[in-house]
Amino acid sequence: MTTTPRILWIDEGTRPITGHVGSLGPSAFSLYQPEFTGDEWVLMSRLTGQEDVCRYGASADGLKPEAEALLAEFITSLGAIFPAILRERVQKARDDAQGVAYYECAAEGKAGERTFGQIDAYDKVLAAMDSAEKEAGR
Repeated sequence: MTTTPRILWIDEGTRPITGHVGSLGPSAFSLYQPEFTGDEWVLMSRLTGQEDVCRYGASADGLKPEAEALLAEFITSLGAIFPAILRERVQKARDDAQGVAYYECAAEGKAGERTFGQIDAYDKVLAAMDSAEKEAGR
């Protein structure tokens, strides 16, 4: 099990890896690597209004921030407001990823490009938080 800011990811060694939100019983997200995509991973959302959404990426970990962005979009559509501590955690994760990306680019080339994709996903989550707070008049 691993967690991202609001999703509990369960990987029991079989596919798919499932992403759970809060106390909801069924998973909200699935991560798997279908045979027809080669090394590419697929993220599927089961959230209401996002049932047909899927994202593709080089790794399961690289798609987890995309799931956070989809969850933020869903929560924002309900009018939810994000607490400051959550924003701080997402910002820290983004800053940590940026430090790793620069190191990976210098050392390995392609690995850093994937990490920059994670940074873009964190930026989307932060933008969704900002938008929600602005709409709420904060």
